[in-house]
Amino acid sequence: MSLYAFNATQTVSRPELMVKGNDVAFRHFVSNLFAAADIVWRARGRLSQKFGMTANQFAILLAVRHFGTGTSVRQLADHLKMVAANVTKEVNILAAQQLLAKATDPRDSRALSITLTPKAYRLLRALLPISREINDIQYQGMTAADMSTISNACARIVESEDQILRLIAKVDAWK
Repeated sequence: MSLYAFNATQTVSRPELMVKGNDVAFRHFVSNLFAAADIVWRARGRLSQKFGMTANQFAILLAVRHFGTGTSVRQLADHLKMVAANVTKEVNILAAQQLLAKATDPRDSRALSITLTPKAYRLLRALLPISREINDIQYQGMTAADMSTISNACARIVESEDQILRLIAKVDAWK
C-alpha cells in the first residue's frame, strides 16, 4: 500500500488521510497533473519559439504585463517561481532584444524597474488572438469553479516547496 492512497471521493486535507486504500486514483491524479503542466509548458514554448523567444522569456513578458507598472526581478522570480539569477539573465536578453526596458526603481535605488517596451506591446498584441484560441482549446469545458479548485490545489502544492526541499535534503543518495 502506498502512503499516498486515497478514495477519489474524499477531500484530502492532511497526510494521515492518505494512508490506507488503493492508490490508483492518486497515481492517476499525479500523472495527469504532470502531463497537463507539460502540455501547457510545451505549447507556450512552441508558440514563443515562433517569435524568437524561450518559454521562460515569454512567461517573463507576460508577468511584466501582469504587473502593469514597473516590476522588479525579485517580484518576477517570486511570481514565476524561478531563481532570481535566471530571471536576471532572461531580462537582460529581452532588454537586448528591445522587449524590456530597465531603469532604476524610484522606490529602491538598488533595484531595477522593469517595463515592457512598445515593441513588446506590439508582440503581445500579435500573440493575443492565437493565445486566446489556445486557451479556449486547453481549458474547454472548465468552469470558473473548476479553475478555482485547481488553482487553490496548485497553490497548496507550491506553498509546500520549502518543506519538500528540506525533506529531500535529508535523503542520502543511493549508492
